[in-house]
This record gives sequence, C-alpha cells and structure tokens, in this order.
Amino acid sequence: MEIETIQWKAPEYHYSKKSSDWFWAVGIIAFSASAAAVIFNNVIFAIFIILSAFTLSLYAARKPSLISIELNNKGVVIDKYLYPYQTLEKFCLIEKKSGVSLILKSKKTMFPFITAQIGQTEPDSIREYLSRYLTEEEILEPLTQTVIEYLGFYLSNNLFKASVIAILN
Repeated sequence: MEIETIQWKAPEYHYSKKSSDWFWAVGIIAFSASAAAVIFNNVIFAIFIILSAFTLSLYAARKPSLISIELNNKGVVIDKYLYPYQTLEKFCLIEKKSGVSLILKSKKTMFPFITAQIGQTEPDSIREYLSRYLTEEEILEPLTQTVIEYLGFYLSNNLFKASVIAILN
C-alpha cells in the first residue's frame, strides 16, 4: 500500500540567538557606513543603510514560526504554497548541523531553489515518496544561502519571496 501524503511541521528556519555584541556591531557598522554616505553627499543611501540595519536587527531577533509541509500527489506544499511537480526538476536531502534539509530545484529562474527542514520526519520516507515524481540528484546550495547561514541566518523561501515582492511593488 502506497502512502498518499506525508505531512510534518518544522521551524521556518534554523534560529541562532544573537548576542548584544552582535547588535552593537551591526549598529556601529551601519552608523559608519551611513556617515560615509552622508560625507559623499548620498543621504538617500545613508537612510537606506540605517533602515536596512534596523530591518536586519528585527529579523535577527525574530523567532521562527512552525510551518506545515506536505508531500502529496499534486506537489509539495510549504506553508500554503503549492509547488507542483511539473515545475520542479529534482530534489536532494542534505544533512547540516541544523538538521536534515530538503532542497528542491525548480524550473523557475527567479527562485530556483526551495528549501525546507524535515524536522523529525524520516529522510528515507521522504526520499521514497519524492522518487515517484522527481529524480534525486546532488544539489549544491546557492552561495548566498551558505553565506547567510554562516552569518547566523537562515532565510526561508517564503520570507525571502515576500521581501522581494514587497521591494518590487
């Protein structure tokens, strides 16, 4: 008997607590960069730097919410967003220090990688289920995501998309 769906809940991203020194460093760097922008007569850029530092600090202090993830016969559902199998090329399960992550390669050019933590779900059951619809191949994480994680962040796809859509609108 085949499993019809696999569902689990996982944190939106891996959370790492930032020390007060981290926030001081962001503030000092932002203040210095905005002062340099003002010296070079670029006040708008200085305001942008201050707003960016403020937003970064808010995001750093934010704890992740628990999102639901579902694999079904139509596609992969991550927190109300359906990614149909027709729009996906391949998948990969990667073990990191924060846990095992599912990486999906999309056919889209704007957001080609979709990542989700698998939480306590068994990786073999996910692998077996997704193998019915997609091929499993090794996928290298994008450099930007690796750098962001090194700095102590983990951008979820939905949060990143929402940020880009808000900027573009």
